[in-house]
Amino acid sequence: MRSRRMMQPDLPLRGTRVLITRARDNGCALRSLLERLGATVVELPTLAIEPPEDFAPLDAALRNLAHYDWVAFASRNAIRAVFDRLPALGLRATLPVGLHVAAVGPSTASDLHSRGVAPDCVPERATASELAAAMIRDGIEGARVLLPAGNLARSELRRELEGAGAQVDEVVAYRTIRPEDLDTAALDVLRAGAIDVVALASPSAIRNLVAMLDGDVACLQRSALACIGPSTAAAVQARGLSPTVVATRHTLDGLTDAIVGCSRERTYGPA
Repeated sequence: MRSRRMMQPDLPLRGTRVLITRARDNGCALRSLLERLGATVVELPTLAIEPPEDFAPLDAALRNLAHYDWVAFASRNAIRAVFDRLPALGLRATLPVGLHVAAVGPSTASDLHSRGVAPDCVPERATASELAAAMIRDGIEGARVLLPAGNLARSELRRELEGAGAQVDEVVAYRTIRPEDLDTAALDVLRAGAIDVVALASPSAIRNLVAMLDGDVACLQRSALACIGPSTAAAVQARGLSPTVVATRHTLDGLTDAIVGCSRERTYGPA
């Protein structure tokens, strides 16, 4: 029989139990990546994606898309919200010719491509600051920019674009909330210390997870905390916890690679 060390290159997450905290509709891609590498995945959605409470600002922007120079998508949820809303307004589910399109990273760009849209601007690193810098390099002074975002979106992207001379209309396209239905079975697995790695793909994930635990983070201190990027890691630290690993590439593939790395180190020790 082959040893676990010999099996590591083929199924590096065999024997590793990973908790994923993404919204239920968004968790399938990460689950598939992890299970393909041998992980046992436990789902505990800490987020739910809902429509905005008031569609009026989004609807007004979508009806006037032709008047914008740029639209910037900082998440796949923003893309879904926009392309779902266009037909509801009796509009074609596409973007006007001549409208420049920016995507925060490769996953978001891939989602746009699947809808027949080729983004003009995609930074190498998937952060709001890098997206702003890339758009500024392309020239946005005096441009009118539409920024469909979530209700909890940070204002960093809007501030940097406005600082470069753009006129930015930031509208709420979707809301990120805590799920009404709590998966108590998955929460019990976490509390029992049976989770090896907790995968965190947004600041909201750790914020809501701690709330679900009623502030008792002892079980999280027994698990590795894998963060998709620096803003998520900062949110972890703000709750008195230490990120075990932060993905170098701020995508689901990058998060998966980070989980593989920290799982290997926990199993075999540093290389």
